[in-house]
Order: sequence, then C-alpha cells, then structure tokens
Amino acid sequence: VALALEVASIDHISEANMEYTMTVFLHQSWRDSRLSYNHTNETLGLDSRFVDKLWLPDTFIVNAKSAWFHDVTVENKLIRLQPDGVILYSIRITSTVACDMDLAKYPMDEQECMLDLESYGYSSEDIVYYWSESQEHIHGLDKLQLAQFTITSYRFTTELMNFKSAGQFPRLSLHFQLRRNRGVYIIQSYMPSVLLVAMSWVSFWISQAAVPARVSLGTGPRRCSEGAGRAALGSRTPHPLAGGSALASGPCQLSWGNGHPGQARHHHGADDDHAHGQCPLLPAAGVSHQGTGRLLLDLLCLRVCRPGGVRLCAFQRRL
Repeated sequence: VALALEVASIDHISEANMEYTMTVFLHQSWRDSRLSYNHTNETLGLDSRFVDKLWLPDTFIVNAKSAWFHDVTVENKLIRLQPDGVILYSIRITSTVACDMDLAKYPMDEQECMLDLESYGYSSEDIVYYWSESQEHIHGLDKLQLAQFTITSYRFTTELMNFKSAGQFPRLSLHFQLRRNRGVYIIQSYMPSVLLVAMSWVSFWISQAAVPARVSLGTGPRRCSEGAGRAALGSRTPHPLAGGSALASGPCQLSWGNGHPGQARHHHGADDDHAHGQCPLLPAAGVSHQGTGRLLLDLLCLRVCRPGGVRLCAFQRRL
C-alpha cells in the first residue's frame, strides 16, 4: 500500500495538553487484480458508496487522541479505479494528535512532532506500507503559515514495530520541526522587564531623604513587572513551567530584592521606632478592590519621628 499526505492545515498547537490538531488528505493506493479490466483505458471514478464493497487497508493514526471524517456537503472520499486494477482511495481527516514537548527553553524552544500511520490488524507478513513514489510524499506542509510557530523542516521514515504478542507491523511516520516565533515574547515580556529594572535603579540618584520617591521607584516597577509577566505568559504556557522566561526574570527579581540598601535601612529604622511606640502612623495611599475595602497593593505609610528632629521613615504593610 502506497501512502501520501497532503496537509491542509494545522489548526491548534497546545503546550498545556501536549497536542496539535491537523487536517490532512490521506491518499492510499494499492493493486487489486480482481478489479482489472481491458475494455477501455479510461480511469473510472467510483461513488463513495462503493467503499463498503471494496477491500480497504486498515490504516489508523497511532498517536491520535481523536479524529473524524468530513461529510459536508457530502462525504469527503474519493475512489479511482485504473484498468490494471490499481485503486486510489483518498479521504479527508481532522485529528488531534499527541506531541511530547520539552519546554525547558520556553519561549526559545523548538519542538518535534510526529504523525504515525500504521496497519491495525495486518502484520508485515500480510501488508507492506511505503511512501508513494508516483507523487510527492508530503505536500502542503512547507506552505503553512502558523501564528506562534514556524515549520523549519520535516522528514518521513519507515520502520517495523515489534509486538511480542502480535508480531511486526509496518509504520510510516511524518516528523516536522516547529520553532516558536519569539518576537511577541521579547516585546511583551523581556523588554518591559529590562526597562522596569532600569527605571527602579534611578532611585540611586535620588537623595536618601526623599524616601517616598525612592520607595515608589523601588517597589512600583516590581509590581508592574509581576503583573505584566503573568499577563504575557500566563495564558500561553502551563503554570508548572520554569523555562527560559524564568531565567530572564529571576535576575530582575533579585536586583529589586537586594538593590536598595538605603530603603532597607529606613525600613528597619521604622520598625524600631514603632516597637518603642514613638511614631504615629500616617497612611499615605492604598488601592481597594471595587469597593470591597480589601487592599490589593502594599500600603505605603509614613511615620513622623519627632525625637531629635523630624525625619520620614517608610515601610510596607499588607492588609
């Protein structure tokens, strides 16, 4: 049995479920000498209702999670019979196929997915599968335009699968390489993180006496970066993932946590004064959640410390 594939589309690639959805035209051809004729040299087109009266190879997609035939407006099946008894059988299939992905380098990753075709009941002693030599094995894959990936290369293989209880079964496989389009991640995640870190370090050029300004520049970019990171990456990738994006954002978080010694000193000074009951608490600002009264952001408070003069101390409190 000679096989050929025409890829119509790759509709969806899911990293969370490790799968992709593909629509293909599967062309199969074989010779049945019982159907040969010599009264004409024309190829006959048969109605799809004749399918039930013919012998058909039991080809199936090994790594498919689900699949279905198309029947709008009629069943998408084609049968051609040649004078020498060669039958061409073509069907249109949409299938959701499993694809094991390594997301350690996300979003700078490349994935290899496969489409495996095999006989379900006939062993290699009963049937032989091979890629068609009369036409291109794979057609249409190099013309696809995907939103998040680029197909860089593809190849096809033929092998025998050994099963102890059933014997050897022929399998044809299509392998295609997917490279993730990185531009959107650089614009939405990496560049904002770099700019926000640079903004937070401006506080080193501000006088230590201007505590509110230093606190705002130190903590504001961090909150913005966390929110932007969740918005840019949270909907695209599984939550347990710690890949290339985490390696990029980790140094940013460390620079915010350890890069403001002046603010840390004022923070501890405020706690000491509060322990001796010397400084009254003056709330500065807060953001409530749609009238519920619950503060979502850290509340920045100022203390006026009168012994020895007036100075401002800043600390953070979460309500």
